[in-house]
Amino acid sequence: MAPLPPQFWRANGAPVNGLARESAIDELAELSGSDPIGFREQLLRDKPRLLAVMRAAVEKSGWKPAKGASGQGYGIGLNWTDGTYVAEVAKVAVDKSSGKVRVEHIDCAVDCGLVVNRTAAMRQIEGGIVMQGTSSTLNEQLTFAKGKVTTTNLASYRPLGFMDAPSVDVVFVEDKSQPMQGIGEPAVGAVSAAISNAIYDAAGVRMRDLPFLPDKVLAAIKA
Repeated sequence: MAPLPPQFWRANGAPVNGLARESAIDELAELSGSDPIGFREQLLRDKPRLLAVMRAAVEKSGWKPAKGASGQGYGIGLNWTDGTYVAEVAKVAVDKSSGKVRVEHIDCAVDCGLVVNRTAAMRQIEGGIVMQGTSSTLNEQLTFAKGKVTTTNLASYRPLGFMDAPSVDVVFVEDKSQPMQGIGEPAVGAVSAAISNAIYDAAGVRMRDLPFLPDKVLAAIKA
């Protein structure tokens, strides 16, 4: 048990749970000789809304999934929180000499039931993907020494800067027969998983220890 008390964070446990689940599913897909999308389609036969957003995100991205690491740098992540279903496809580039990961683009498909204010909903999704999801996945961490926090400023905490922010496209898979559901947190939960799986597709290494700092990625590549 960690000595530090847990506190609230946007999307709560969804990002770390999603990372563990979705990266494991990708591994199982490769072991079974399947691509990550075809494998999930079999698992989601009785989950039509989650299956629909996954297919929409893949179609939007133009990704042609392969079995195992293909060098394309694409990865999928799924999440369902607060009654909302989300699928994200991340496109990354990995500098194998430095370990730096650049998230170039994320396509996101969302089914939150009835969409009332499309622009506001889209902004919630974009903000969650970029500033909570991508930033915490690649950069943000707190360090401790002798029981005290040693990360004392934004220079050491390093939130994602404008130059490193990915572009984001959002598509709604709207079911107007369903009631309005949550939109503030669900998009955060799939980001780390999609980026992790994309790193594997690009460089052939599995990243599970957040954040995915260059030294960690480089060590994995060298190993």
